[in-house]
Amino acid sequence: MKQNTGKFLDIRKKDSFTIEVSSYTTDMLGNITANVPGTKYPFYLFGKMDADGGYTQGSRFVPSLSLPMLYTGIMGKSFDYFLFQNFPVLSNFVIGDIIHVFGNVNNLNSLVFVCQHIQYNSVAAIVQNKNQGKIEIYELLYSSDNLQNYAESLQFVKLDMIGLAKSDIYNPLSFKTIDTVLADFIRLNIKFDLSENLGIYSYIYAATTKLKFNFKILY
Repeated sequence: MKQNTGKFLDIRKKDSFTIEVSSYTTDMLGNITANVPGTKYPFYLFGKMDADGGYTQGSRFVPSLSLPMLYTGIMGKSFDYFLFQNFPVLSNFVIGDIIHVFGNVNNLNSLVFVCQHIQYNSVAAIVQNKNQGKIEIYELLYSSDNLQNYAESLQFVKLDMIGLAKSDIYNPLSFKTIDTVLADFIRLNIKFDLSENLGIYSYIYAATTKLKFNFKILY
């Protein structure tokens, strides 16, 4: 008779999705202009609880160093002002993208748009729906076409029910191993569950064309 080993078969589905983060500097007519070398801007993955609070804790852990954040919106749900201004930069965004907008209201002569995008899907939908069922991240692949980004830490910020926060910091370069030296990514063996109380906060350099997060998931 076959003995019961006491182990349960994990029948959850394996899948993955990739979030691309990009930035665009524009003039006040929405025309894309040259980036200022060395500048970087924060972005906030997930963490809907903090999004609803205007990224109060996010701006504390990963503050904007160059321009203040004006607001965050979802393409197709907000951005009404820009949609009626014929902003050329908007052609780079699709419905469901999450956009952070930076600019100095006291001297508003340029804007910076930091976009979160999923090909064939919607970042906003994943953020809104992630509490419908448990989604476990069991591995994260991180890649960029700008080596400066690899030196930027990822802050995993966990909020409690009254908005108090603590952060665990991971530096992508500390996960750089010999098997990824020739490959254009870093594999982070970090496990966590998606939750509205958990956000991943970091910076993207303005000269970066694409910063990619490939999440390997179980659900």
